Amino acid sequence: MNISKIKHVAQDIAEAIYAAFQMDVEIVNSDAVRVAATGRAFPKIGRKMQYGTGSKMVMETNQYVFIDNTQLSKVCLSCPGLGKCSYLGGIITPIHYENEIIGTINMVAYDYDRLHTIKQNLEGIADFLEKMSDLLATKMSELELIEKESKMNSALRTLINTISNGVIAIDPGGDITQINEKAKEMLFFSNVRVEVQSIYELFEDFPTHEIKTGQELQNYELTYKRLHTKHRYLANIKSIIVNQRYEGAVISLQNYKDVQIMAYEMMNSNRDITFNDIIGESPKIKEIKSLIAHVADGNSTILITGESGTGKEMFARAIHQASSRASKPFISINCGAIPETLIESELFGYEKGAFTGAHAKGRVGKFELADQGTIFLDEVGTMPLYLQIKLLRVLQTREIDKIGGKETIPVDVRIVAATNSNLEKMVEEGEFREDLYYRLNVIPIKLPPLRERSEDIIHLSHFFIARYSEMLGRNITYISHEAEQTLLSHQWPGNIRELENAIEFAINLAGHEETILSEKHLPSSIKNNTSRTNVTQHASNQDLQITQLAISIDEYEKNQILHLLNNIGSSTTAKKRIAKQLGMSLATLYRKIKHYGI
Repeated sequence: MNISKIKHVAQDIAEAIYAAFQMDVEIVNSDAVRVAATGRAFPKIGRKMQYGTGSKMVMETNQYVFIDNTQLSKVCLSCPGLGKCSYLGGIITPIHYENEIIGTINMVAYDYDRLHTIKQNLEGIADFLEKMSDLLATKMSELELIEKESKMNSALRTLINTISNGVIAIDPGGDITQINEKAKEMLFFSNVRVEVQSIYELFEDFPTHEIKTGQELQNYELTYKRLHTKHRYLANIKSIIVNQRYEGAVISLQNYKDVQIMAYEMMNSNRDITFNDIIGESPKIKEIKSLIAHVADGNSTILITGESGTGKEMFARAIHQASSRASKPFISINCGAIPETLIESELFGYEKGAFTGAHAKGRVGKFELADQGTIFLDEVGTMPLYLQIKLLRVLQTREIDKIGGKETIPVDVRIVAATNSNLEKMVEEGEFREDLYYRLNVIPIKLPPLRERSEDIIHLSHFFIARYSEMLGRNITYISHEAEQTLLSHQWPGNIRELENAIEFAINLAGHEETILSEKHLPSSIKNNTSRTNVTQHASNQDLQITQLAISIDEYEKNQILHLLNNIGSSTTAKKRIAKQLGMSLATLYRKIKHYGI
């Protein structure tokens, strides 16, 4: 290490030695360059000594030397500048640093009195200069530590500035000691020095007690108000405890919206559906696709109606994907699958401590998660009347109220609702609000049942055969004519979902060596319903057709539920699985079990 790095310290030491002994001093580095000097040599600071023979010898031998006569001393006899020195003699001592000699301290005498003083006090002066050498070494060590700490701090600052989260460090009193650029950006403090501010000035709801008692908090919600606007963050907060004492904390911040989007992307990866993914060449499906293509990019509310299994959610996702909101969240919620006591908190969320049993951190509702995107409300007809009022208000004001919340939260959400219920009839019977119905039914889309688009049955069958053959490791590439006719003859009360289940069943039954899906592979419920369907199709009386169809649907549904109960079980857990497989809520399944007397 070069002693020149502490030249200001070296100069102070040189002047201290001069003050003590009234003799000029030169401090030189290992290259014989004067780092500090007093008296006549002062103007020569920064210049290399012309000869420096004495300093070189001291650095080689690691021993101090006393020169009592520059004309006769052994040290000077080999010097090329013999006889040219301006001083009579002096003492030269080495400067040690980490087992190396990095320079010398030279005390020089220009007259016999000062030379005599050195000679008379040689050991004492040598000892004093050695201590000055140690002081220089100590300062060198301090400088090296400072440089290492500076490099470490610089590396740390660089590191925390590359982190995608905002990072804030505070002292025990809550004052900010460190903050990275991301946190400044998130808190709108770019190019402003905020280290002197208190964390309590930023976040009124900062959990002081929890942090001072050493608790580590994950995903803790913090609120920051700026210019009458409330900004929300999720924070991971870790206390700094040294010798069992609280010495501050480190806060890692994420924007609430960023976390929402990340959660959405994790839950909905590979679920983007476009119109090209909707299989169908029938005139009705083409007409619906054309309508949706025209309205997809708007913000108007859409109501999709149709029987269970007709693909309402697929159409809702295709609408979202074709809109300008495609890069934002698509949040789906089945209103009929959530208990009435929980659906409000699912839709709108709640603040922390809103009610007994509420999560300590509160909860984000589906509407808030869907902000700037689309929310799909399936089975909207099952929504309780008191919640219908709240949904109506959201449609009118584009604001939500969290349970236990004191302020409304603006949301920019497009609503796509769906139902297999007759909402007009429910309005007449007082089970659904008329004003909400008209708010939802801005753009009505009615999906036809599969029996009304029979030309699509074979297209869909081929698609499902390819999907499940690959998924189940089979080699089915064709379907027999007899199997096609059986599929075409069936009324499909369960619509596309029933057809998909039937093909999956058939592929499971096919052998690994088979390449053709035959009628024998199809479920018995499909084959057995063919004769009844044929009677229905050829009946001349329209009322008889409707009656037979209703019987077919009821019998099929009853048989399907019985089959699943026998195979999966009748426990509550088993019934939850059955309800999910059938695409209905657990409550609906219980009603049907009671209705069919199962």
